[in-house]
Amino acid sequence: MEKNYTYRFNPPKLTDEQIESHKDFGALLKQFEEQKPEATEARRISLRPWKYAGLAAAAVLAGVMVMSRLPGNASLEYDNAATAYFQEKDFVNPPMEEIQPMFTSNKVNAGTGGKINVGKSGSINVPAGAFVNNAGESVSGNVEVKYRQVNDNGDFFLSGIPMYYDSLGVRYDFATEGVFEVYAEQNGERLRMQSGKNLEISFSEIMENGKDVNIPPSFNIYKLNKDARKWEYKGSNTPNVREVSEKPQVGNNQDARQAVIADFDAKTSALLAEYQTKLDGLRSGFDLPEKPQEPKGHDPSRTVFDINFGTTVSGMEEYKNIKWQVTGDERALNAARSIEWAEDEISINKAGTDSYKMVLNNGEINIVLDAVPVLSGAELAKAKQKYASDKAAYDAAVKQADQAISSQSAALETEKQGKLQALEAEKQTALDAIQNQAANNAERIVKKTVERMFTINELGIWNINRPVLTKTKKIEVELVNE
Repeated sequence: MEKNYTYRFNPPKLTDEQIESHKDFGALLKQFEEQKPEATEARRISLRPWKYAGLAAAAVLAGVMVMSRLPGNASLEYDNAATAYFQEKDFVNPPMEEIQPMFTSNKVNAGTGGKINVGKSGSINVPAGAFVNNAGESVSGNVEVKYRQVNDNGDFFLSGIPMYYDSLGVRYDFATEGVFEVYAEQNGERLRMQSGKNLEISFSEIMENGKDVNIPPSFNIYKLNKDARKWEYKGSNTPNVREVSEKPQVGNNQDARQAVIADFDAKTSALLAEYQTKLDGLRSGFDLPEKPQEPKGHDPSRTVFDINFGTTVSGMEEYKNIKWQVTGDERALNAARSIEWAEDEISINKAGTDSYKMVLNNGEINIVLDAVPVLSGAELAKAKQKYASDKAAYDAAVKQADQAISSQSAALETEKQGKLQALEAEKQTALDAIQNQAANNAERIVKKTVERMFTINELGIWNINRPVLTKTKKIEVELVNE
């Protein structure tokens, strides 16, 4: 049989003869059921936080043919015949028995009870003495607890579980968070719950990108009554919602800030040194006196030592009783004190503006001391007075030179300040980026975990959902095989 269909909307009304020839719904259904469909693997649909599970979704998945609407009394007779037919079927009526959502099976001791883990994040807490047999007698030993959770439209259809609810003649579809079925067996016999005992069921669902997911504050709980062919309201459930923030691994913000500041300080120091060299180059054309060295007194917290032969220090030749104060590691001095040194085994070299390196080397032992020359008493007072005079003369000479090169130095200063401002802006941009990243991380809720916990006092099929008023739209369609 070909399957090349043409869909004709709002076709002409059927004649009475046409209607009469097709009123035997039972024969039509029998013909349909005798056509064996090709076996196909059940399609799995991704999990959703909650789902509208109406008959429209089932019709699409099953490939149900939409029949043309019959006019007048014929239409009513057709509907009544269809209703009577389905009333004879089980209320839970899987369309394909060989393709079913699977049960998980776990054993628990009926006498002691225990906790059973189900699914990825669910559990069933079974109390001691929870089950009885069909005679109402308590059972002992291992009991097999079977559980399945139906979460998507494909499973809803394949399980044959009806997903609608009637209330005072008004039909609702379920916006469900999940349907689950649980029962217990021992030696092939279905068991029942002991009066006064409850199973505690909990499950959770992690929602990716959960910040924008709106979770209703509560859902209703229903138990399916197969004999009465309806869902029975059993209460409501309020979920426990936990927001989980997961920040990208961007390192420690404080470390990142310190790295930016250290880079800025290094670049600033290099820039200042560069422009000082340029400024000194402008001054080099002038015969400036040597910059005087400010004399230092003894720091009581540091060790002072003397050398017992005459040594001179540039700019301090006229002073007597010059001592040396250690500025570095004093352990080197302690090692040097235990050795007698000849004059030619000691050399003193300037290492900075007012610092020196003293090298002691006798051919076998080499010791390096960081030190500065210091004065005390009248010699220190005399040195300070001379320093003040020499410094004033030096400053006057520098001022005179700077006046002569003022335009050039001003241009250098403007250029330097511009580059310093650029470095400052670069640093601030980097710090702002780190701050913004930290703020984004703090606000970013990437997951929500919805936890539910409730108790049941009966085995069977349960539903966590909200009824939603069914919205239907009828169109008349004729399928023609060409």
